[in-house]
Amino acid sequence: MKTITNIVGYLSALSTAIYVVLKFGYLQGAMTFMIITGILLSLYFPLYILDKLSDSSEGKTLPVHVVAAFCALVITLAVLFWFQQWHLAGTLFIIGLAGFSFVFIPMMFFHKAKQSGANNLMNGAGAIGLMAFSSGALFKIEHWPGALLLFTVAQVFIFLIYLPLYLKNSSTRAFEKASHFRDTIFGIIFGYLLFLFVYGTIMHWRVTADYAKPEIEVSPK
Repeated sequence: MKTITNIVGYLSALSTAIYVVLKFGYLQGAMTFMIITGILLSLYFPLYILDKLSDSSEGKTLPVHVVAAFCALVITLAVLFWFQQWHLAGTLFIIGLAGFSFVFIPMMFFHKAKQSGANNLMNGAGAIGLMAFSSGALFKIEHWPGALLLFTVAQVFIFLIYLPLYLKNSSTRAFEKASHFRDTIFGIIFGYLLFLFVYGTIMHWRVTADYAKPEIEVSPK
């Protein structure tokens, strides 16, 4: 599995680099490589997640890992569909983000709760924060009310409850705690920046599409 993941990852990086060169060089083929890159990334992210999560469970692939990979696949395809202005993009976003929020995160929480010495208060705060963030992203993309409230809840639970409890957790060794804290901060920054990029691109496409629509002239009666 790791060999396949590395091969798909290499092809994804190569395709992404070619697309960037073609895009900024205003050369032909940029759109084609954009589609190829989206398809490759939709394969690479699930494979990477399966490998990463299985490493933390002694090489076993659990149902919760499959759900995470599926959500990553659907969300990546949703982004590709939005960029290409294809139908079903909104449906894919709903399936992917809702699945991540209400299926994967609860499954991961209950999986961790079964482990010895699990801090359910800390893990529960982190789970609620992630659910609120991913739900807020979905609400914002779909222009549903309540997105700001969900983002606020996410920040409260992650920054004011989960991270302080994690730093005070004595059951985790110091070097593991420092490594996980660093990865968590990186993930938070990357997640917010990725959302801003995707949301900004979606809004740009919508404004461009609305601007390109011909105005309907109404003849006076």
